[in-house]
Amino acid sequence: MDPVWGTGGAPGAQTDQMRMLGENAAAFLERIKEAEQRIAVREWWMLGEAIPEARILAELASLLAVARGELEHTIVDHFGRVSLGADVFGAESHTSSDSMPLSDPVWLAERTQEARSLLRAAAQVLPAYHRYGVALRDHVSALRLPPEAIHSLGIVADRLGEAVETVFEAGSGAP
Repeated sequence: MDPVWGTGGAPGAQTDQMRMLGENAAAFLERIKEAEQRIAVREWWMLGEAIPEARILAELASLLAVARGELEHTIVDHFGRVSLGADVFGAESHTSSDSMPLSDPVWLAERTQEARSLLRAAAQVLPAYHRYGVALRDHVSALRLPPEAIHSLGIVADRLGEAVETVFEAGSGAP
């Protein structure tokens, strides 16, 4: 009888592949968390009316949060790794609306520049993240992990693909 995830090959080869894939997935999760944390220095959705780029960053934050959650869930459920906790952000990460002087043109100009800088950085890394998400899903599929794992990693790849489209549709770079 074949193992549930069996692909054949030398005994222990699949175990080694699973371990390596789990390590790579965990490292990828850290990259996604870092990108999400960089964007989360502000509550960009609160600035969407005043700064168009803020709406884009809010959408990216949402897409990265979904990708992070799905990837973390997959790592815990299918690679036997312990969750590092759902709280990605420290207490100081979010800005309250009380500290947003929306009537100050200098402050708004600074936030606009900050948003544009973050979008340029996202445009540089997100295409590679998307490609890696697709490759991770394909490797998991090749190892014949349960369909739930493949589906979850498909969600990760899809959300990262949407993040790439969001950044490039906004004119923050070229694919």
